[in-house]
Amino acid sequence: MPSFYISTLNRGNETQGRVDALSVEARLDAGSANSDQKGANNIAKRSQERIGSAFTRNSLPQDFDDQEILYETCTVSNASQLLVLAPKLQSLRIKDCESLDVLPDGLLDGSTSLKELKLMNCSDLRSIPYPPSLTELYISKCRNFELLRSSKSRENLSFIHRLSIGNSCDSLTTLTLDLFPKLKILFIWNCPNLVSFDVTGVHKGDFPLECFEIRDCPGLTSFPDEGFHTPNLRAFTLSNCKNLKKFPNFIASLTSLLTLFVLRCPHIECFPHGGLPSSLILISIAYCDKLTSQKEWGLENLKSLTTFNIEGGCIGLESFPEENLLPRNIISLHISNLKSLKKLDDKGFQQLNALCTLKIDRCDVLQYLPEQGLPSSLNQLNIRDCPVLTPRLKPETGKYWCKVAHIPHIEIDDKKVGQPWYRY
Repeated sequence: MPSFYISTLNRGNETQGRVDALSVEARLDAGSANSDQKGANNIAKRSQERIGSAFTRNSLPQDFDDQEILYETCTVSNASQLLVLAPKLQSLRIKDCESLDVLPDGLLDGSTSLKELKLMNCSDLRSIPYPPSLTELYISKCRNFELLRSSKSRENLSFIHRLSIGNSCDSLTTLTLDLFPKLKILFIWNCPNLVSFDVTGVHKGDFPLECFEIRDCPGLTSFPDEGFHTPNLRAFTLSNCKNLKKFPNFIASLTSLLTLFVLRCPHIECFPHGGLPSSLILISIAYCDKLTSQKEWGLENLKSLTTFNIEGGCIGLESFPEENLLPRNIISLHISNLKSLKKLDDKGFQQLNALCTLKIDRCDVLQYLPEQGLPSSLNQLNIRDCPVLTPRLKPETGKYWCKVAHIPHIEIDDKKVGQPWYRY
């Protein structure tokens, strides 16, 4: 399939009209259904254009709207207006068009093939007519963009599968999810005015969301307590939502959830009352100062959980993990930057008989390993930036060397310790 990349050349302050100077590069797939003689000749002609030879017409290339040529991808940069597009375009990327404010209502009416639309760094862009064929929408650094400016815009978003909004849409305070009944992937980042999600109309069992990630949204204080039924959700990430007061209660009902990341949410104090879904295989918690390690988390009941990461926060925590905190099926454990941690709990580690990988870093006052040693199942031990513990692990002479010498792979401060057969 031919793939075209259309972008403007940097010509200083020169202006060439609707779209400044344009250049086209092309690649031809010999198996394309559109590579008849006429189309092939046109494509060959395009592919011979040098990047330094720009089109200087007041619009796009003369045959850009030729039905015989399939333009798969179009990238437009530094344009002040855009008045024509190829009818069979599949992907449109508009970037660095700081003077572009709107696209004409009828521009995409005939774009029945357009699947992907990316808007990047268009500070004045306010709206764009969405074609009904659109399945992926990506908006970045478009602060004045209005996601839902008209009723027609709302209707044509119903087939969106992937929605990404970052550093954009300052007018967006509430995201209404039932406008996207086909949505599978949702990424939201750095939208400071977003305060809530409206889940009215998201019916039980119908919402297909599989991946949900929200980062750097200080205006978000809570999630809906009810009505957010997403039985297919597999990955959920909360990061740097500094004013989020409580953990979403709907988490307990996510029977397909596999990974959970909670990062830099300092006001979250506990997991939901209904507990966490037993389907989880990975949990990562970082810099959640009030989310202190405790058995009330109910982690011991998560029979599928194999990886647990904890970093920062947990102020005052001197011993980890407490007895019965982690399930016996944990395979990988990463402990990082726990400033008060002094010892690895003896009873807590005794039950981790499936543990294969243990990584500990930046625990400044950590000095004690479990009295009965680390689990015999352990295959890899990584210790880094633990100034009190490290001397005690020195081969042959360290206090705790005898407790770790059986481990096949040991790395201390990024240096590998010799293989077991070499140590004796």
